Amino acid sequence: MQFLEALDHLARKFNVLLDPKPENKPVKPTKIKKQSKEAKGESVDTFCARMLAGSGLTYQDVTAHIFKKGDTQSIFEAKTFRPGTIDEYGNIVDGDDVIIEYYDLDGMPVTYMRKLPGRGKLEPKVYYRVRWQFPDEHRDKEGKPFKYKSPAGSGTPIYIPERMRQMYKKKEQFPRLYIQEGEKKAEKACKHGIPSIAVSGIQNLGQKGALPEDLVKIITACGVKEVAFIFDSDWNDLSNNIKFNTPVDTRPRCFFSAARNFKEYMRMLKNRGVMVEIFIGHINKNDEGDKGLDDLLANKLSGHEEELAGKSSVSCPLKPSDSAP
Repeated sequence: MQFLEALDHLARKFNVLLDPKPENKPVKPTKIKKQSKEAKGESVDTFCARMLAGSGLTYQDVTAHIFKKGDTQSIFEAKTFRPGTIDEYGNIVDGDDVIIEYYDLDGMPVTYMRKLPGRGKLEPKVYYRVRWQFPDEHRDKEGKPFKYKSPAGSGTPIYIPERMRQMYKKKEQFPRLYIQEGEKKAEKACKHGIPSIAVSGIQNLGQKGALPEDLVKIITACGVKEVAFIFDSDWNDLSNNIKFNTPVDTRPRCFFSAARNFKEYMRMLKNRGVMVEIFIGHINKNDEGDKGLDDLLANKLSGHEEELAGKSSVSCPLKPSDSAP
């Protein structure tokens, strides 16, 4: 390639927005039109693309407009879900797992502080989550496979879809905010007009005994009056891994604990003079076996997503409980 063609190719591959080209050095649009999905990191032949498609999402749905560290003047496009994996040291490298990146309400990468080995000094590191393609190859200390991994000691930040980020910036008013367990569910919900943010696990709403500041900002700026925490349809099922001397109700009690903690965290808003009603809801089981909100919207309600968003269906699949005191 010529220099400008190579520059344009690399910029698109790594999601960098270039400054407008000088009029005397135009780049032919034909080069852009012929660019393959592989060159843009959007190949449908990856686990990431297949996983998104299974929830009725595309790379465009999970593209965020963000700033990079040290550059608050230029806006970049970045896919919050992208192919990749991590090596034994926790570094992001090429691979066919899924890297999920987090950005705050201002479009800045979410970071955490990590202690440098042998130095005792803390340095900021960019937060991410990896979704393993083959969970059985990644097991915890008890030998159980797990799907997701975050850097050790990185905390539990909330995931904010781009649609929520734009609503916050424009101060769009909406009455109810949903908290989903999982990034895909929040993205799918937002795609169909259901304002949502995500937590990485049912016990991961609060950080160090306090609500995430970005969650408080959304509630206050957008006039939220109700907050609903949504569980999957199997929330009340017994565990498939019950061992000898393990209480049979361990799993339901875990969800009860998450609901109780949600209530206690949301009570903290009173200290700021913010009053909201809170709800616990779950997806109803159906013949299609839809487990989460993304499954429900992609399968049972495919083509009728607005029925859920507008609450026009008589038998709404979300079952909010009575308002918690």
